[in-house]
Amino acid sequence: MNFEDFCEKSVSQSVSVESDRFKKFNDNLQKNNKKQQKNGQNQQIFDNLQNLSEQDIKNNFDEETLKKISQYQKMDKNELLNTLIAESKKQKQNGNLDNKKLAEIESTMLPFLSDNEKATFKNLIDMIK
Repeated sequence: MNFEDFCEKSVSQSVSVESDRFKKFNDNLQKNNKKQQKNGQNQQIFDNLQNLSEQDIKNNFDEETLKKISQYQKMDKNELLNTLIAESKKQKQNGNLDNKKLAEIESTMLPFLSDNEKATFKNLIDMIK
C-alpha cells in the first residue's frame, strides 16, 4: 500500500466513524426530545390531578379505584410502607414488576418531587428492589 492509498483509506474510515458518531448523537437527541415531551405530558397530568376536586375524583375514577384511595387515605406512614412492600413482592412474583420497571417509575416520578421527596422516593425504590 502506498502513501496515497493509505491517506484515502484513512479519510474514508474517518468519515465512516464520524458518520456513525453523528447518527448515535442524533438518535440520542431524538430519544431525549421524546423523554422531555413525555415528562411534559406527565407533568400536565400530575397538575390536573392535583387540581381535581373531590367531586371530580368521584366522577373520574371507577368504584374499585375510589375504594383503594379511601383505604390508603386511612393508613399511617408505616401501614402504607408495609402495604407498598407487600404489593411490590406480589407484583414481582407475578412478573409484573422488575428492576427495569422500577427504574421507569423512578425516572417518571423524580421530576415532580422536591429534593427531600426524591431522597425518600429513592429509598423506597431501593427497599422494593
